[in-house]
Amino acid sequence: MNDEIRLVLSRRQLQAAGAFLLLVASSYALHSETLVLSTFYPSPAGIFGRLISSGNALLAVNAGTRVGIGTSAPQGKLDVGDGQFLVSEWGEVSMGGSARVLGDLAVERTLQLGGSGLQGTPAGREGALYFDAQARSFLGFQDGAWARLGGGTGFTNMGVFDADGRFRTPPGVSRIMVELWGAGGGGAGGASCHDGGGGGGYGRSILPVSSGREYSVIVGRGGAGGDENGDYNSRAGWGGNGGASSFSGPIDADDASRVSIHAYGGMGGKASDFGDAPVRGGASDAQVRIEGQDGQRVGQCAGNYGYDSGGGGSSPNGGAGGTASHQGRGNAKAPGGGGAGATVTSSTKRGGDGAAGRVIIWW
Repeated sequence: MNDEIRLVLSRRQLQAAGAFLLLVASSYALHSETLVLSTFYPSPAGIFGRLISSGNALLAVNAGTRVGIGTSAPQGKLDVGDGQFLVSEWGEVSMGGSARVLGDLAVERTLQLGGSGLQGTPAGREGALYFDAQARSFLGFQDGAWARLGGGTGFTNMGVFDADGRFRTPPGVSRIMVELWGAGGGGAGGASCHDGGGGGGYGRSILPVSSGREYSVIVGRGGAGGDENGDYNSRAGWGGNGGASSFSGPIDADDASRVSIHAYGGMGGKASDFGDAPVRGGASDAQVRIEGQDGQRVGQCAGNYGYDSGGGGSSPNGGAGGTASHQGRGNAKAPGGGGAGATVTSSTKRGGDGAAGRVIIWW
């Protein structure tokens, strides 16, 4: 049995035209509005399957449970006609399934896509867009894989440490990137053939952190240039090794839950016979690691004055090694460059100092 409830809103009473599901539209200005609710079972306990308004069919539900706004023939579960779909500032729209926009989609405020890290991404589909809340960056899906848009890391702030210190994680930060440079080794000095010091190693890691926790930052000190009174028969003229830079913590955590990464310093140059192997650059135990450049060997060593000694090794993405000079002491550039060996002249010279390391923290 089919029942109807018919409501008439008007400045004057309108007569019902009969028990039909469609009302006659007025060709003049609308002064009345009629709503018809039809059921498949006796009202008021019946299931209402259709709501039709007069005029331009402002709201219609067909037998297939499709809802039309501004159209009496909805093509989808919710079909907004030529008008616009507006949610007030305090409103909210929730969808349990998918939504398809056939026209342009303009977002005037924030567009938030769910998920927190690559493990939470939806199934890949070409052209899909996803927001990684931890890295604060968008990812796009193309050629079967997710990739960060723009090629960036998602980190926008940084702190630079050229001396030892502590880092406290800012509020709301759960992920940081740490870059480290070990210090450069000092160049050899004295009245013989002199090698340059090795460059400091470079390391980079992305680490999960907790807001408000403190971490220890150590910056490696550059190796001192070798003494001017040294020669290849003694260690007095050897350059000092560069110190390691490190990031570790949280400070108040037990050893099992602490993180610790390092970039090690380059070796100091030696005053030695020609033909010995060059001193090594520093290494790292970070996720991304690049060894520092080895210290350069002297070009020739025949006992004659005026020959250049070896330059210092450079640090990856960092400072250049010192350049050997007849004026002596070829100091290196920060971060992490190795000092140059002193040049053979008629007088003895000190070796160049290695440069200090550096730690940069991004969030």
